[in-house]
Amino acid sequence: MLGSDDHPGGKTMTISGFSADTQIVVLLHDTSVTTATDSSIGVHQYVVGYPWPGAEFSFLADKIKIHDDSVWQHQGIAESGSATVTASSATTKKVSGTFSFTAAVITVDTTAGLGGFKVDTVNISNGKFTNIPYTWVHRH
Repeated sequence: MLGSDDHPGGKTMTISGFSADTQIVVLLHDTSVTTATDSSIGVHQYVVGYPWPGAEFSFLADKIKIHDDSVWQHQGIAESGSATVTASSATTKKVSGTFSFTAAVITVDTTAGLGGFKVDTVNISNGKFTNIPYTWVHRH
């Protein structure tokens, strides 16, 4: 999904990828709006730690069942990383690019001390999204 947001001239794109036991979420914050109806995202690099344009990444792994609900046992957010949008089309509503990041991942572990949490690091490299279709949501 690509949507306009509260930042003047800003847009945020959310891309999620799933496997049986892992989810990666990529958020791209862009300010390259040319018109109020511009439904593409800028073709350039987005870096963690920069608010506009900037990137955020989440890493979730090992879904477990608690009562009637599923939760991720390992959850982390990026400490560093970047994404590069290599193609974006307002006409076809498709986006392509690459990404890599390093995340601090928190794990529930009652033997780890620190209140039952353990912190590890996960490195994601050579991530790729190709011709991902998106929906444009304009908020005012």
